[in-house]
Formats: sequence, structure tokens, C-alpha cells
Amino acid sequence: MWRHALKTGPAFSTSEQAFLKSLSSTSPYGCRFQIEKPLPGTLSWVFQNPEYKEWISSPDEPFLLITGYAGCGKSVLTSEICRSLEEDLVPGTLLCSYFCDTNNEHRPEMSQILKGLIHQPLVGRRKLFELARKSIYSLSSEPYRSFGELWNLFERLVSYPQVGPVCLIIDALDECEHKDVEKFLDSLHPLLRSVEGRLKVLLACQPGASVVNVVKGYVQDARRLRMEKMNHAIAEDIDELISQRVDRMVKGERCGQSVGEDLKSVLRAKADGSFLWVSLILSLLQQRRGIIKKSHVDAATAKGKLPDDLSNMYERCLHAIPEDEWEDARQMLRMLLANARPLSTSELSVLMSMSSTSLSASDVLEADETTNVVYFEGMLGPLVRMSEDVVMLVHQTLAHFLQAQQPASMSNATCFFTASEQSIHFEMAHNCMRYLLLDDRIPASPSENSLFSDIEESSLGEHASPHTSPEPGICDPENFDLSSLFKEDDDPIANELQALADRKKLFKYAARYWTFHFSRCRAAEQEQLSDLAMRLSKLESCSQWFSYLIMASQDVRKFPESPDPLVLASYFDLSVVVKRLLTDDTGDFNLGISIYWAACRGNRSCLEILLASGFIDAASAHHKSVSSLAIAACNGHLDSLEILLESRLFDINGQNRQGRTPLSLAAGAGHEQVVARLLKEDGIDVNLADTHQATPVIWAAASIESSTTTLLLQHPHIDQSMQDSAGQNALSWACIAGRARTTRSLLKDGRCDPNLQNHKGKTPLMLAVSSESLPTVQVMTRHRDMSLALQDRSGRNAISWAAQSPDPRILEYLLLHGGATFADVRDHDGWGALAWAVDPPAKLENARLLLQHATADVNVPDANGRPILSTAIEWSSMEIAQLLISSGVIDVDQLDRNGRSPLAYAVVQGYTPLIVQLLTQDPSRADVPNHAGMTPCALAMEKGSREICEAFATASTPTL
Repeated sequence: MWRHALKTGPAFSTSEQAFLKSLSSTSPYGCRFQIEKPLPGTLSWVFQNPEYKEWISSPDEPFLLITGYAGCGKSVLTSEICRSLEEDLVPGTLLCSYFCDTNNEHRPEMSQILKGLIHQPLVGRRKLFELARKSIYSLSSEPYRSFGELWNLFERLVSYPQVGPVCLIIDALDECEHKDVEKFLDSLHPLLRSVEGRLKVLLACQPGASVVNVVKGYVQDARRLRMEKMNHAIAEDIDELISQRVDRMVKGERCGQSVGEDLKSVLRAKADGSFLWVSLILSLLQQRRGIIKKSHVDAATAKGKLPDDLSNMYERCLHAIPEDEWEDARQMLRMLLANARPLSTSELSVLMSMSSTSLSASDVLEADETTNVVYFEGMLGPLVRMSEDVVMLVHQTLAHFLQAQQPASMSNATCFFTASEQSIHFEMAHNCMRYLLLDDRIPASPSENSLFSDIEESSLGEHASPHTSPEPGICDPENFDLSSLFKEDDDPIANELQALADRKKLFKYAARYWTFHFSRCRAAEQEQLSDLAMRLSKLESCSQWFSYLIMASQDVRKFPESPDPLVLASYFDLSVVVKRLLTDDTGDFNLGISIYWAACRGNRSCLEILLASGFIDAASAHHKSVSSLAIAACNGHLDSLEILLESRLFDINGQNRQGRTPLSLAAGAGHEQVVARLLKEDGIDVNLADTHQATPVIWAAASIESSTTTLLLQHPHIDQSMQDSAGQNALSWACIAGRARTTRSLLKDGRCDPNLQNHKGKTPLMLAVSSESLPTVQVMTRHRDMSLALQDRSGRNAISWAAQSPDPRILEYLLLHGGATFADVRDHDGWGALAWAVDPPAKLENARLLLQHATADVNVPDANGRPILSTAIEWSSMEIAQLLISSGVIDVDQLDRNGRSPLAYAVVQGYTPLIVQLLTQDPSRADVPNHAGMTPCALAMEKGSREICEAFATASTPTL
């Protein structure tokens, strides 16, 4: 479906490829590559615009806002900037872009944007997988990825200095939910400050969008390119567009020269800065059959003048559709309005066939084999655009126009094409449901092995990242990766399902989205569809589509196992079906599991029906030891939680296999409102620990939502002295997870010991360093009682741990804030911080920083009697070895306990450039013998390569 797909090759491991796939169920760039390219000779002005030039060239200008009204070419301009930057960026600069698709009724999701922004640097900088392996592993183990977890990983990726400069471009961010936009910008602002000029951000939106005000609140002098005020430049581009398009019409003999000139004149006079408007007029004219005459131009510009707004323009386009094609055009527009994702031409062909009143299976199967692209374009003309194999509305304003309340001035013809949200979903649900019920051979259910082969049980290790939750059932219904997910030849049922999906063109869409459309219908419409829904809920009918969903999701934990019809209906929020099954059907249904899955998915209407159905055994409403109340709390479904609490069926302090209560699960997931509601319950134990002795407040400390921790800290019975089985308190967990805000709150609260050492002797500061979170390290270091001198059970201090971090900013900060004194303190193996910087993989920048603060103690050998230079050479850290030699701080001639010199180590390792460097400084080093009497020169003659021997000969020592 999208062109710039992930090209996974030998460079990526199997687990890395799987993680990248999980981020890219749609294009990681959004709809960028569906945007039309600008015509030659247009948009060049933007690269000379002073706002743009200042933003791109000045390190002190992190933000550029591009604002413009719908239809002015804003997305095309932003896409052209991306293309230009890809060609001209300074080497080493990483470009991350995302273009929000605004042509569907569903707002772009911030989680999908972040997935795309994470996907791009991981593919563009292979080494990031190594640097961020801990965070990636933690995120990979989560079935549901919250904004916080996704942002945390993105922030970490772009914060690594090794990444270099980053340019972030997002188009149509204002199309997202307002609260999500604010959350994104709230997170972006501190990131911009922390990376100190390495990150540039370009956001494109409409002039009145909240994005503008939020950005201005953070960066008052943020650069802003106002397309709404670039009338002259845009007019010139529109003039070029008109000239090229009309000249092409004349050359193609669609109109005569004089008509072409007339058309150019009227378009230039009335364009009013709208590329979209001009394109619609031209497409409307080209839609006509035969030669375009002046009368046709006059008809397109009826009422004496060209329409001065898009609503009038859309009305003209609709009126241009031949009356005998109205019904088909109406159906097609309604499908494009209702789609849950862009439809392929083949899917739209099948849906059009499904809309026929004389439907037969053979007709639909024939539509599976034919796709009439010309038919779509010919009928709707300028109202749609085709991108590769996808059909979309020409612009989001068309969707708004077709679904707006009908004004009195709207013609009857136009009213015919308008539609309410519920009615369009009714038609889509109806068509998808009928399609899934077409006769075809139904394969057996997938084998249990195929469903569980890739599912591994996760458990919390002593120092595992505390925000990795082992709980099942957290489900993201919009996160299905439907491309290339089936294992070839692993399971014949999986292969058969894939073949079915390939053969029946609408199957993937219908299987995935029929319940989505059904749930958005009015109650009366759901009643009309209830017979079909009942049939699709039966085991014999659901085998195909439900099995396909499981296989496509690659995570069986999202779905009930072998569900009966009631469980299935409860899972997909088919309340009409639930009611009918409980009243009309005498089947032996699993009421308890139905309640569990309704709670898991937050399906309140189903829960109310299920709980009112009669006697319920609360013990049966558990799944893998997790109660319905617990899963509702875990997933943040406040409405469902209220209903379950009112039922009084579930123990408020009930624990799952890991010992976690509903409060613990909600706190760990950062659901502040759910936590607040649970705290109102009488008898709730706010300190009840799990099997690892972690309390709810400890879990909350690891959550991305610091407000949840703040809420718990206000409870009078919270015990902050409690520690988990590893000897860690809430502050320790906040530092492990890199939660700077929560860390600040806990330190301000004052009840957590900032120097608490866990069972391995690690302090919260050491844990923050290991989490690679500079903001958290900064918060800890500023606390008056925090001690940098403390050592863990292996003798390592915070500087030692920072020396091993892939982020040199952490070490630099600690060295500048009291840590330099402890840089050469030795651990139990005799290693100072510099040795840990040498430890593979070597950290060159960390070594450089430590040498700036080194004392004479840096030359003290380790417990094995080996000097630091010899250690670097033996561990193949060539760059660090060269740095040590040239530093003037390291004793280059220091011998180990066996009398071997660094030069001898270089000979053994075969490092010719290093040998040349050492001999050039002092040729006599070739003759220093070890305790066995072997000199480096003799060692070279005995074991060295030809190049090494030549290096010794060139040094012209007396021996040679």
C-alpha cells in the first residue's frame, strides 16, 4: 500500500525486523508519498524565504511554523522541503518526517505518528538498535504502546549525540486530537532544550490551529512562514500551474488556443490563492467528453463568475456528474467517507458490487477479479485522487462538506450526496458483513502451535525495567500489521488464510473493520443488522475472519481463546448480539469470560447487559488469574470500572498471579482517573505489594504519567519506606525508568532516601545513569543530600557507570557537577572510570571527557597489573588507544606485571598504525624486554605481519 516500505536485509536481526514491522502497519511517513509533486518552476521561492533560510541555517532557530489555509498547497510545499533536504542536508543529518492523512473522518493518531518517527531513525541509523536496545526490548514486550512509552523511545533515539543533527517535519499536526497535540508539544519543548541545537522542527498547520499558540507559548520568537500572507509568490506558482495544465490541454487538442487563453485569464483572476480550487476547475473541465468549448468554460464558471469558495466548487463538481450516475457516485463517495483506512481500487470495486440490489456471489467474485480504475476517475473526476493503488477524497474539506449540516441554500442535487456519519457506517458494515458470509470453503481453526509459537512469557527480573508489564489482554484495536506476517510453510492453515485473503479482495478490510463500522451505527441500524451479526458470531461463520485477525495481529494475547458467540460479541462490542444471545438463544455460553473481555475492551454497553443477566460467578470472570475489574483498571476504562465496582462482584484488593491488584495495574499504566476512583473505595489497601514486593506507588513511579505518583503520594496511608525484593524504593524505580518529573516529585516529597542502595549496592543515581536518562540524572544530582561517593557491591560509583553509557552528556554533566573527584576511584577489580569507557563497545567521547579530568591515579594498573593503555590495545579499542597515547596524561611506557609494554600488546594485536605511532615517538621502545627477555622487535620478527616488520625496520633502531 505504501511505496517506501521497510527494506530489511542482513543488517537487521530477526527480532529487529519484527520490531520494525510492528511500527509500520501503515507507512512510517504517513501520506507523504501520496502527495502530488509540484510542477517544475513552482515553489522555488520557499528556499529564498528569510524565515526558512534563518531556520535552516541558524543553530539558534529550532522551530519553523508553516501556516496556510486548506487548499493553498501547504502539504505540497512541506513535501517539497523534505525532498530538498534529503538531497542537500549536511552529511550525517537525520531527516524524520510524517504527513498526517486528513482525508478520512478519523483523526490521525499520535501513537501512529510516533511509531513512524521511531521507525525512520532506526532504519537510517542501524547502530541505534545497539544504543537503545534496553528501551526497544522493553517496548517490544508491551502489547499496548502508550504515548509516553513511544515518546520516551523517540526522545532517547534523537538524544544520542552519535545520531548527529536531526530535522523533524510534521505536516497537518493540527488534524490530531487537541489534547494529543498539546501532549506532543509539551514533550517536544524540553527535548529541544536538552539536545542544544541538534534538533530542528518544522510543523505545518492552518493559521488558527492550537499548534500555533502552544508553540508561541514555548518559543515566543519561533520562526513562522505565513503562506496566508505570501499572496504574490503563491499567485505566481498558481499562474505557472494554470499555464502548464492549460497548455497541455491545448496541445492534447482538448480545447482550442483561444479557449485556452480565456480559461487562463479567468482562472488567474479568480484563483484567490487556492491550488486546490484551480485543480478542481481544470479537472472538472477535463472530465467532459470531446472538445472543451468556451460555453463549457462558462458553464464551469456559472452564475456569472467563478465560485469564490470550495463549498460552491464542490457543488459544481457534484452537479457535473451525469444524473444517471448519481446513485453510483453517491455510493462511492459514501464509501470513501466511511472507510477506516484508504481503500484500494480493487476493494472499492468489490464494495460497489456489494451495493447492488441484485447481488449474487458470482457477481462479487467477478468484482474480485476486475478493477475499473478509469470508471472511478471518470465518474468522480476532480473529487477523488488516485495514488498508486489507492482511491482517496481529493481533500479533507470535501469530507467536511459532505458531512456538514445542510444549509437552506444547498440544492436538492447536492443534498442527495451528503451523508451522516451513522448512515455511511451502516452501509459499510452491511457490505462487509455480507461479503464475509459469501459461500466459500471455511478452513479449520489455526493450530494452537501456530498461534502461540512466538509468544513468550515475560517476568520481572530483579533489575528488569519496571515498566515492562507481564499482564495479558491489553489490546490496541487499531494496531494491526496486515503485511507480510504469515510464516511460509509453517502452518497450512495460516497459508490457507493468506491465500483466501489474496483471492478475496475485500476480505482483509471486511475482516478487520466490519465490527468497527457496526459499532458506529445507530441502535436501530444495529437492530437491522443483528441477523447478520448473529451469523458472523457463530463458530462456523467466524472461523475465517476471526482466525485471520489473530494471525494478522501476531499477538494472541489480544484475543479470547476459542470464543463462543457471547464472548465474541462482548469482545467486539456487539451489544445487540449480546442481548439477543442472552434472551433468544439457549446456548451454554461462558458468561464470566464474556464479562472479562467486555471489561478488557471497555465495552460498557455490553457489560451492562451481561451484568444484568442474572447470577454471575465472579470467579468465572477471570482470565489467567486477572479479574475483570483488574483488566478494566489496567487498560484505563473508567466507565467499565465504575460498572464493575457498582456490581460488588470483585475484590478491590484481588491479586493476579504476579500479586498485582487493580490499583497496582492502573498505577503502573499511568491511568490517573482510574487510580483516583479506586482510591475512593472503602477497604482498598494502597500498600499491598506484589510477588516482587512492589507496591502500587512503586509501579506508579515507573509510569510515564507523573501525575499518578503525585496522586498516590497525597493519600494518607501510603508507605514510602517499603522496598521491592531487590531492595529498591519508588525513587529507584523512577530512576530505572528514566522518569525525571516523577523523580523530582519524589525528592520533593522527601520520604524516599535519595541514597538508598539496593541489594547490589546501586543508588537511585546509578540507576538513573544506567537508564541513560540525562534529565533524571540532572534531577538527582541537584538534590542536596545526594552522594556521588557511594559505591555499589562491586565497588563502582556513579562516574564509573556513566563512563559506560552510550550518551556522553551524562558523564560530562556529572564530571562538571562534582563527579571529577571520583573519576579515578577504583572498583574491586582495580578499574577506574576510564577502564569502563574502554570496555567494549568502547566509548571514545567518554574517554576524551575523562582524560580532561584525569589525575596521576589514572596510571595505576588494574587488579591484574595491566595499565590502561595496554587494556585499550588488548580490547581492540584502537581509537581510544591512539587518544591515550596523544593525551600527554597516560604513561605510554608503563609495563604490566609481566613486563610487557603497550608496544608489545600492539604487536600481538597486529595494529600497524599504532605501532608506527609508538615507534615514531620513541624508536627505543622496540628494545624494551619483558620479564622473559622478549622485546617487541623480536616479537614482531617472530609473529608479526610483513607490514609490522617493515614498521620496525623503518624506525631504524639499533637492533635492526
